[in-house]
Amino acid sequence: MDQTKQRIGAAQNLAALVRAYRAALLGMNAPEEDQVAIGISPTNDWMANSLWQQLGVLTHNLVRAFQLYTGAIPRKKSWKRTTRFVFPSLQTERFELIHQPARLVRPAGRPELRFAVSATTRRRIERTLERIERLAA
Repeated sequence: MDQTKQRIGAAQNLAALVRAYRAALLGMNAPEEDQVAIGISPTNDWMANSLWQQLGVLTHNLVRAFQLYTGAIPRKKSWKRTTRFVFPSLQTERFELIHQPARLVRPAGRPELRFAVSATTRRRIERTLERIERLAA
């Protein structure tokens, strides 16, 4: 009888750990799901919704790969941490890298992109462009 209670207790503990782990993963990915519309079913057609979900997952994976290749900040190792890098949200990336005031000018006939942003943002954009060019080469 004792062994049966111990097995049931161990199974309940394991189930609780699995639930906590899944909740942590869902909580960690919830903001990203909102950004790439993974949790949305746009139609009543199962195939169309399945394709929509696959596109959302593909978008999420491409954004993560882009962030890794262009300089994701590593975190310190800890037994509580589930991710190795600090990933800003897609909205933050869009705001910092894409939505920037700039002007395309042609001094001496050569096109040049001039940003009207702070020096910190300019350095981040230039560093990102350098890393993308390195990948393309």
